[in-house]
Amino acid sequence: MSTQQESASGASWNLVPLTPKYLPREHGGYVAAIEAALEDDQIRNIALSGNYGVGKSSILQEVARRQENRVVELSLSTLAPIEASKLDESVPIQATTPTNRIQQEIVKQLLYREDPSKTPDSRFRRIERFRWLREIGTALLLGFAVAVIYLLTGWTAQIAVVFGISNDFAVWAHLIVWAVAAGAALLVRWRFYGKLHIKQFSAGSATVTLDDNSVSYFDQYLDEIVYFFEVSDRDVVIFEDIDRFNDSHIFETLRALNTLLNASPSFG
Repeated sequence: MSTQQESASGASWNLVPLTPKYLPREHGGYVAAIEAALEDDQIRNIALSGNYGVGKSSILQEVARRQENRVVELSLSTLAPIEASKLDESVPIQATTPTNRIQQEIVKQLLYREDPSKTPDSRFRRIERFRWLREIGTALLLGFAVAVIYLLTGWTAQIAVVFGISNDFAVWAHLIVWAVAAGAALLVRWRFYGKLHIKQFSAGSATVTLDDNSVSYFDQYLDEIVYFFEVSDRDVVIFEDIDRFNDSHIFETLRALNTLLNASPSFG
């Protein structure tokens, strides 16, 4: 009995992962066809359809890997239904339609896809980690500005007199003012980073919501969508699981958005 137990526990399980896996022999032709279509400037929409488990995700992942610098992948598999208990008068009725809920998820994923430092003009201010090199450089510039102001106003000379610094060492007084001002700016910035928000100067809300007078999320956040593609230099978007909602209207809105983006002077 003990020998059999040891053999069973020591045996290795040959588990097969169910994640997408690219197989060149089976998927290579589809990947090549999609890449050829992407090179044709007249083709703006490509559909890949098939039964569950035939390898659509494997094909799309390989295309995304080969076209890494061009592709944005958006997955809609996590879109959950809206609970009736969460609906109230503050939620516009048009925001609860399947098309607008899909659009909301697409807009959210696009807005949070790019690094905040690359989208400084976005209305959505997101939390990002404290970047020491960038903050040190900013603090040095602020310290230099303060040192110049002290020099021009003569405050540095007054400080030197108070502390008994001779004229021969006056240059050190300027450097000290620069260092102290830069250090203070860096300390304040680090201490209150991401904790101070001035609401009266806020340029926009922090959540993706639909106004009462807006018909769709694409219309309301069109400037943000155009701005994303401008700064990211991406020109291919891969949607997964968008067909499982049985909502044909979303394809019409995506086609209209795609036509508008391609006609924009920013991408000419």
